[in-house]
Amino acid sequence: MNREILAAHLADAEAEGRALTDGEAALIEAIASTPDPEPLHPAAYVDVAPALPRIEAAPAPDTHGALVKMLDSIHSRTPFVSATVAHYSTTQALGVPSPVTGRLVDWLMGRGAQSLGGEARTFQVPKIKSGDAAKWDFPAVKAEITTELASVPSTVHAAYTQVTSTSALDIPGLEMIINGMLRRRVVAVENAEIAKSIAAQVGKATTATTPEAAITDAVLAASTIGVGTVVAMLSPDVASAVMASGAVGWLGDTRVFQGMVVGVPFVVVNGLAAGTAVAVDTRAVGLAFTPVMALTDPYSGSTSNVVTIRVETSTAAVVTDPTAVGVATVTKAARA
Repeated sequence: MNREILAAHLADAEAEGRALTDGEAALIEAIASTPDPEPLHPAAYVDVAPALPRIEAAPAPDTHGALVKMLDSIHSRTPFVSATVAHYSTTQALGVPSPVTGRLVDWLMGRGAQSLGGEARTFQVPKIKSGDAAKWDFPAVKAEITTELASVPSTVHAAYTQVTSTSALDIPGLEMIINGMLRRRVVAVENAEIAKSIAAQVGKATTATTPEAAITDAVLAASTIGVGTVVAMLSPDVASAVMASGAVGWLGDTRVFQGMVVGVPFVVVNGLAAGTAVAVDTRAVGLAFTPVMALTDPYSGSTSNVVTIRVETSTAAVVTDPTAVGVATVTKAARA
């Protein structure tokens, strides 16, 4: 390499018909006096690829047992602090069923519910007075409707847990796994609270002797102005009973199926009181809700090696016409 540099400088000077400059002469003298390095012996070369440790991704758990085993491993290696959430603690056993896998608010909005718009701690919504609505005797016509301005609070549903910051290095994807666990629980709590809030705004509740009769009574009560936008929300025991009796049908394609009962779409909502069937005309439902937010705080507890992971939502629900809600409960004697 040194001889090649020397020849290049001499060739340039000769081509330009000039003598070498002092700088070029000094550079050439330095290069000429520097010996070329000895070539490496073949034995000195190392095959890099075999020398690197093999890194293979662990296969994703594809069974319930494998998932529980993985999460149990996380618990054994990470000091969890019991989570705080409305009606829920992350110390609850894994695998508790949650029939509504998505958000009930999304399901209702997709079937005609109205948006209250924006984000606020309290919403002012005009609605028919409950007492006035209770006096309605369909199909009689009421000439005058009495309204009131309802103040509807927005409720926060949140869950959090704490892990050691070093555990994130030991368990790849730990934050994502915990976010998923907390999100599922928060959404389940939110779904129950939305369903119970709608049920609480009913004009008049009834009782029934069978689950089928409860659903029918609730749907009929909510269908006074039409059944096209009426949906049903069922407690798990009511849904189980009507599914076993064959009263449930399914609509949809191979990708998405919607359960139907007495001609209306339904969902199962954990948290509704046993024996409860709620039906509502979605045109009379107003909803406001934030996205499901996941927040990770590695700073506040950094001196104690603690990271806090929190998931929360904020929702508000109002029924603008109490006659659009039907609630029927199977009597305890019938459920015994």
